[in-house]
Amino acid sequence: MNEIRFRIWNGVEMYYCSPEYLGEYYFGIGKGVDFNPKDESSDPKKWVWLLDTGFKNKKGVELYQGCIIHYTKHKGYLLESFIGEVIWMKEEGCWGYRTSGYDYAFNSANEIQYDILDHIEVIGNIYENPELLS
Repeated sequence: MNEIRFRIWNGVEMYYCSPEYLGEYYFGIGKGVDFNPKDESSDPKKWVWLLDTGFKNKKGVELYQGCIIHYTKHKGYLLESFIGEVIWMKEEGCWGYRTSGYDYAFNSANEIQYDILDHIEVIGNIYENPELLS
């Protein structure tokens, strides 16, 4: 079974986290962040929790919900180059990406690793680099 991993956007910084950080380290996330009522970014009720998809690109970079990816067209596959956002597709129950206002699933119709993941570069995320989607 794979470990559940996620990252947290607190409105200021991105923190990478795994379940062992919950509990006694809930407010620390391994970086010494303490809850401060005067600092909104330290209020866990306002944090955005982003799940790890379990996918990695050719270079071993993990894809998280909210990653901004650049896909490069390659020989033998019809998909054009694009920049998009990694999303959870609730209705389909799978991970996918959003580009040009449309959602596409990472599904068994694709040979996911060869056709897609080997040709994706993570170029940012929707919180720190939203301009990349413009």
